[in-house]
Amino acid sequence: MDLKKINELILDHIEKGEINSGLEIVQNNLRELESVENSPIKAQIYLNIGKLYYESLQFDIALEYYHIALKICEEINDLQLASGALSNIGVIYSALELSDKAMEYYRLSIEKAPDNIKAINNLGDKYMDTQQYEKALDQFETAHRIAIEQNDELQIADSIVNIGNVQLMQNKPEEALGYFARIDERKNVSARTRFFGLLGKARAYLKLSRHQEARMFLEETLREAQKNNNYEMYYFVYELYVSYSKEIADWKSCYEYSQKFYEIKEKLNQRTISQRIAELEAAYAIERKQMEAQKLIERSARMASIGVMTAGITHEINQPLNAIVINADGLLFKDNRDKVLPEDYRASIEKIFLAAQRVDKIIKHMRTFWNTGNEVIMNQTVYLNKSIEDALSLMNQQIRSHGITLIKNFSPQNPAICGNKVHIEQIIINLLTNSIQALDDAKKQDKSIIITSKVVNDQVLLEIEDNGTGLKNENMDKIFDPMYSTKSPQDGMGLGLAIVQNYITQMKGTISCCNKDAEGVIFSITLPLVKE
Repeated sequence: MDLKKINELILDHIEKGEINSGLEIVQNNLRELESVENSPIKAQIYLNIGKLYYESLQFDIALEYYHIALKICEEINDLQLASGALSNIGVIYSALELSDKAMEYYRLSIEKAPDNIKAINNLGDKYMDTQQYEKALDQFETAHRIAIEQNDELQIADSIVNIGNVQLMQNKPEEALGYFARIDERKNVSARTRFFGLLGKARAYLKLSRHQEARMFLEETLREAQKNNNYEMYYFVYELYVSYSKEIADWKSCYEYSQKFYEIKEKLNQRTISQRIAELEAAYAIERKQMEAQKLIERSARMASIGVMTAGITHEINQPLNAIVINADGLLFKDNRDKVLPEDYRASIEKIFLAAQRVDKIIKHMRTFWNTGNEVIMNQTVYLNKSIEDALSLMNQQIRSHGITLIKNFSPQNPAICGNKVHIEQIIINLLTNSIQALDDAKKQDKSIIITSKVVNDQVLLEIEDNGTGLKNENMDKIFDPMYSTKSPQDGMGLGLAIVQNYITQMKGTISCCNKDAEGVIFSITLPLVKE
């Protein structure tokens, strides 16, 4: 396996903004990569995989890969790469608006490698956000000095702009202009740095009430934003145009630029959801030729609703959940280093951390369904019997409390499949939950659920059957449709089986169901067997 070539391919896709294509490369090589001996290049690949997920706004998965990279770096004692991993973790926490946690990881990154300019600048940015301007200035001046020592032209230019911005925030526009002017002297400057240098000049001139110069540089920043077609650049330009218009009392322009500013802000906030809904609408436009118009319209409306609803729900739940995970992780991290917790306290915190992670995985059910185009199934070898037992560890108490007898018929071969262990467990939990509810409705004494695993030719078969109420024949064709449920609204939204089918399809498997001859229902899942 040519790790260097794979890393170059991933980097190329990141630089071109081809995130989905980059994730495909990851999907095709991940299993083989996991078996390769740890090395700096392997750690770098995991860092770049994390970058791909970060760019696709899947922060939780990005964080997992950054931690994998960090573990490898610590095993091979590569301080520079470990510093990069810690800095990237800080970036994730910063994106989640957890400034204290972000700053902690930036400081850890700098401890590992005091010449890590990226981490130094990131810490300076957080000091800026919290209005600790002297500390920010100290960080940016350190970054500037190191960049000169390393002869890194791009970082020199970035640090100059950062120092200029601190001067602006300290209400020293003349000094700030001196720094921004130095960008014009440099030959190697990124488009982003050049843009913020021009924007800094416009801000400085506006502070000095030199409106003509401010207008001139505002127009230049707008041209840069148009040239790069960059929403973030438009955001800052329009925001400053609003301030400029207020300063000169041009209320008509103020209104016009306010409208543009809020339009761009909305696009930045809703871009991912809008893109996914647009993809769904395009897919159903093709289906329209094969389906009756009314059925298509109803299904499209349900799917669009899932996108909007899921984004809102997961956002609201993820904020407090992230706080739980991060604080528990921080306590464990500190205890690993300083051994400050009593053993029973640590055990309790570990339980909190694992339980919160489990909630996080469940939340992904809803998000994954409408955002499937961006998800890559992690190719792991999963032993089915072990996954069933792990799922039952969460469900055994519930099964017993409902008076249900559980019968396990496991294959002695312990069959292996290729997929995601958490998804397999969640599939089993979903189907068990449906069986428990069906048995509750049956109101009978001899309730039972039978779980079977076996190998048939080159396929692994998983069956979950119960002796509950069964399904009406007219419902058989609809049970895997999203938002369809035979339960009352308070008992379910009709997403469980749709998500189960989604996971199984991605793992190249099939799922079917039928009523038993006597009573109850059997769900049958087939997945490709992984041969040892």
